[in-house]
Amino acid sequence: MAEIYTPGHGIVTDSLIMHGIVKLYDVRKVERVGERFKLMGSFETPDSGTLSLLEEELRIYSKHPEVLSSSSVLGKVTDSNVNVSVTPKWLGKLSDALTEMEGDITDVYTVDHKDKLKEGRKGKQEYLLYLPLSFVYGKFSQSDYSVTAKDYSVCGHCFALSNIGLIYGTAVVRYSGKDKTSVTLMTIIPDEEMDRADLLLAQRFVQGKSVSLYTELTLKSVVLYVLSVGETLFSFGEHSPQVLVWRLERSGNFMRSLQPMALRLGGVLKKVAEIKADYPYFTNIVLKLSRSEDGAVVLDRLADIILFNGDPYPALRQLSLFLRKNKDEVGELTVKDLPNFAKILTKQ
Repeated sequence: MAEIYTPGHGIVTDSLIMHGIVKLYDVRKVERVGERFKLMGSFETPDSGTLSLLEEELRIYSKHPEVLSSSSVLGKVTDSNVNVSVTPKWLGKLSDALTEMEGDITDVYTVDHKDKLKEGRKGKQEYLLYLPLSFVYGKFSQSDYSVTAKDYSVCGHCFALSNIGLIYGTAVVRYSGKDKTSVTLMTIIPDEEMDRADLLLAQRFVQGKSVSLYTELTLKSVVLYVLSVGETLFSFGEHSPQVLVWRLERSGNFMRSLQPMALRLGGVLKKVAEIKADYPYFTNIVLKLSRSEDGAVVLDRLADIILFNGDPYPALRQLSLFLRKNKDEVGELTVKDLPNFAKILTKQ
């Protein structure tokens, strides 16, 4: 098997590039190396079906921009972007970058890729990483098509693969308020290592998850929301993965990115699966909590319990009050069966 390395553009970008490579190539195993990843497999020929689909979607968009919001593929780009004005330029550069994704990448992604190609803040490459792809820390002002921060430039391979990783390897939760927009992105990455089956399972779990909410959730609440809604993710193989979560915010002409949070999934997946199996109303409760500010407070407390083993009793009291107040909407059985939910949460 051949070995390649992600380039070292930071944990967010390298995670996206890793998922892009997994989507396109026959990757057998991925190992974590600090904030980079070593991938083992065959990297001679990319998956033509995935590339053809992306190219076709981009062709349709170039002629009919109005279809973008309904695209199950390119829609992730707009859903993840707090600076919507750059979308046409972004997708135009993606179309250009995909033309470079033919052939073997074994010699492209060597350990010294970033230095060899002069990528980075003062880089000489033509592709600029947008905030969802690069995650520059700090706060920036925006005018027209530019953000007043030093541009981070990369090669066509890195730009194409990070976009493919965004589309196929992340879940996106978008909040749009009166004066503020925020986007929270979540991906599953190795804590130590993951094999092909687990990598594909991780991608399948997050791939179709892109939702818009009218209540802003905390980062940990977003993790619980994504794990609880839709398909149940039971467990991975020998090595427990991490979930990586990051957020972008915009208010007026100012944007900022918050430092990402990494969480070992470990027993969390098992706990969520058990709750969903033993308390069938759980997903509906999470959905209901996510739709109001009062509910979001309770959801944050539940996330403390389920993700970090926090004290369950204050949250259960809050949840009980919330459900009784909203009994007509959540249903009588949801409230009556709450003691069963409490037993699940409090058992050791």
